[in-house]
Amino acid sequence: MKNLETRLNLRLFNRTTRNVSLTEAGQQFFEQLLPLYQAINQEVDALNDFLNTPSGLIRINAPAMAAEAVLYPKLKPILNQYPKTRLEIVVDDRWQIL
Repeated sequence: MKNLETRLNLRLFNRTTRNVSLTEAGQQFFEQLLPLYQAINQEVDALNDFLNTPSGLIRINAPAMAAEAVLYPKLKPILNQYPKTRLEIVVDDRWQIL
């Protein structure tokens, strides 16, 4: 902060041995920057949410009985919870896929 005060050639804080408070200029500077600071924090939170949200394609090969009895009922809530995921189920009753 001292470097900023030097650069601006302006005191932003009143400093004593027991207390630090904003000067009038410091208060004005703070009020001007607060919305920018809040906007930056909001965008950082949005980016973190984006990075931490599962997304992409889930591809599963399964016999018809397993797809109907197990996969569809179990995966539907997951897909609702994570709307950025897509599901592709290939139904095939050949033994080679097992």
